Amino acid sequence: MKTKLLTFLILAIGLISCNSKATKHQSNDLYNQGVTEMSRINLDSLDNDYSTAIKFFSETIDLDSKNFAAQYWKMYCEMRMNKLDNARMTFKKAIKNGLNDTNKLAPEFYVSAGLIDKMNKINSTKNFDKADKIFSSRVKRDKNNIDAIANKAILYCYLDKKNEAIAYIDLMISKVDSSSILID
Repeated sequence: MKTKLLTFLILAIGLISCNSKATKHQSNDLYNQGVTEMSRINLDSLDNDYSTAIKFFSETIDLDSKNFAAQYWKMYCEMRMNKLDNARMTFKKAIKNGLNDTNKLAPEFYVSAGLIDKMNKINSTKNFDKADKIFSSRVKRDKNNIDAIANKAILYCYLDKKNEAIAYIDLMISKVDSSSILID
């Protein structure tokens, strides 16, 4: 009896493990299809239909609720289609799914949520302030974090803080190796 129970448990664990790997692979495939679909749309064209990309990202999230990249890009696509209420719900769902300040994409989520507020004429900088706090902590941890420095400059542009934006642009330029931007 113990042998049969042990054999059953080993098989059950094996099946769960295989299913988990298959689900992760399927989730990654759907995410990649979403990114491919999103990237085929020319940002300058009138073709602003991201619904297929949104479908792929939604399916990815259904399989893996911790795939914050899929949630971010879904939110982005919804914003591009002017589905701001949907984008706000995607943002809230990401937080519910465990998005926190340590996630690489966290400040981008908050900047996007701030833009949604701005587009809806909501007079609040709560989400921009949260993004600023995250970017600031990243710059404090790594004074050469070009990504955080550049995004902080962009954030200050959204907040109409011209002098702060220019200061971060200057800081960013001082960190970049000028030889890497020279044209031959």
